[in-house]
Amino acid sequence: MAVIRKSLVAACLVLMLLLCSCDEIFKANNQPLIEPPVVFEEQDEIKNALNKSVNTQIVLEYPQTGNNRSAFLLCDLTGDGNDEVVAFYRPVTEGVQGEVVHINILQNKGKKGWISICDTVGEASSIDRVSVGNFSGKMGIVVGWDKILDKEKLLMCYLLEEKRLNRDFSAPYIEFAVADFWGKNEGQELITVNYLQSDENFVQEGQKAS
Repeated sequence: MAVIRKSLVAACLVLMLLLCSCDEIFKANNQPLIEPPVVFEEQDEIKNALNKSVNTQIVLEYPQTGNNRSAFLLCDLTGDGNDEVVAFYRPVTEGVQGEVVHINILQNKGKKGWISICDTVGEASSIDRVSVGNFSGKMGIVVGWDKILDKEKLLMCYLLEEKRLNRDFSAPYIEFAVADFWGKNEGQELITVNYLQSDENFVQEGQKAS
């Protein structure tokens, strides 16, 4: 009987500890698991400038993967030490034009505030991911366009030149990464992985990196 009583007391103590521990865990973890995108100080002003420049209702577009998940990306595209804003949006209109994502570049003109300097129609209705890299001394925007009907996604690298966003490089991809892989501090490299086309009919499709 004494052994049974000790076992019951021990079981009660363990149960009490578990309940207390769970209560403390719930108190400690009473935080949202998903945090909203970071809102920077001038975001409302930038959005107003964007609306004014396109002169229509818009819906902001957010990259689905990667480190840059905001519809607004701050980066120095001109190399003058001041950040431009890269904005991704879709116009609220009927037809194909309203389905394709646009890229708008805005600059801070001091007292005039933020002003749009160019607007470019993208390649698809959604964005897989966005990266920025310094390629041979020029800052480029690398956008992975998610074409739903295609097996491969389309990577496009853009350079801002004389208030125009020019398409500098494009390639199909499964995955891509932008980093200083050689570690020489001379800029970043762009690595892509895509399907390997072969004349032979293999059951397992190959892939290649470039």
